[in-house]
Amino acid sequence: MVNRDESNAVRWLPLAGLTLIVVLQAGLLWVYPWIPNNDGPAHQYSAWAYREITTHPDSPLAQIYQPNPSWLYPNAAYSYYLVRAGAWVSMATAEKIGASLYILALPLSYALFLRALGRRAWSPVYLASALALNYLFFMGFFNFLWGVPLAFLALAAFARTLREPSWRGVALTNLLFALTWWAHLTTFFFAAVAAAVLALFAPRRLPWAAAAIAPVALAGRLLVPPSVSPDTRWHDWTYPMERLREVASMHVASAFGHADNLAAIVMAMVLLLLFALSVLRRRDPALHRLRALTLVFFVLALKLPDVVGTGSFLADRACLFLWLFLVGAIEGLPGKLRALLPALACAVVAVHVTFLSGEFARFEVKMKDYLAGHDRIPVGAQFFPWTFLPKSVRGDVEPMATVHAYYAMALRAPNYFLYQAAPEHADHFPVRYTEDGLKRYPGVKKATRAVLPHMLMAKRGYRVLLHNEQVKIYGREHAEASPHD
Repeated sequence: MVNRDESNAVRWLPLAGLTLIVVLQAGLLWVYPWIPNNDGPAHQYSAWAYREITTHPDSPLAQIYQPNPSWLYPNAAYSYYLVRAGAWVSMATAEKIGASLYILALPLSYALFLRALGRRAWSPVYLASALALNYLFFMGFFNFLWGVPLAFLALAAFARTLREPSWRGVALTNLLFALTWWAHLTTFFFAAVAAAVLALFAPRRLPWAAAAIAPVALAGRLLVPPSVSPDTRWHDWTYPMERLREVASMHVASAFGHADNLAAIVMAMVLLLLFALSVLRRRDPALHRLRALTLVFFVLALKLPDVVGTGSFLADRACLFLWLFLVGAIEGLPGKLRALLPALACAVVAVHVTFLSGEFARFEVKMKDYLAGHDRIPVGAQFFPWTFLPKSVRGDVEPMATVHAYYAMALRAPNYFLYQAAPEHADHFPVRYTEDGLKRYPGVKKATRAVLPHMLMAKRGYRVLLHNEQVKIYGREHAEASPHD
């Protein structure tokens, strides 16, 4: 006879293991001062600049930027959070809190999604949680990543509405799809595709399915800014065989190359083997929906253009959903193998976090060198940072790419590299260039391509304010002067 205390311990064991994974991943972010990622500093600066020009309209920054007049646009949720959190904590801390919320929300929302489809196994949730610190995370695509848990919550509500139709369920599903749209347009698109696939498995409930998503889809289409129209750009930067290799090798799970890539390839091979074994051993109709979703997103990952409108890295984003659906479809494994999966996921996360801690430590050293001496530059000075970046190839994560935003925030100065404020992006970020600011934006961009930047900057009245191994900063003490005078 099983002791009640032993039974309770066994019942809580899966939750304890999942908590361990979340604590390891989120804890890593708090051990070091900064998260090494591409776009995060730019997001922080946009939110910081929005707060500056809305709380201090007479700020010199108001000559360069103007606030987005509305928060009703896709890609807004994370930026809105940063603006509000920035009133209480530093922007770097706000980023850590936002990233930690995503790490916590991913397994919870994914578990609810699987439960709505009749899956109550813990193993897929462990495996999904192990994918939280992925390539998109270290690219700094937190707007998109915030949308991923919301997408799974919306799909969970959608699946429940198909199973047990009610107007309350329809209202909740519409609300969650609306929040997904507000977080990121691409996650909403993927959620809508997934919902269409699920609806095909319940043909008698198609009117309920339409009621659960059509209102948001229609309203979302009407509210999409012109700058994100697919007509603006549509092209690929990867060849078909290269795309297939990236999808099959789980490129989306790795960020820093070398050992990271090797670990992702091994994990991909294991998951594909388990998926194939599951298909051969288990004919459960309950798994057909997840297998269909896996197939659909495999096609999307292969066929989607790399860029549509202002949306980029679409194949990588589709790949994340592909692997999340694939691990959900793994079932019917031998008992011992099934019992080993949670332990395997915990081990993978522990090794991955150990590897990433080295990257975090190296980034901390670089950042301390980069920011050393910034207190010698006058607050409000107009500055031009010449960051010494290592040679890289397409797809590499380069955490130093936008760290000049930290200088701009520290000096309360304009950031002329803020791509998010440029016309092609401004409709889905908090700030945009004023007419005067837009004139300065291309002037400084051209200077970054100069062969002899020192001569050009000297001609424009700049002098070297700081020079170390990571950056050379040219500056003038008056921010109102034009950088291309």
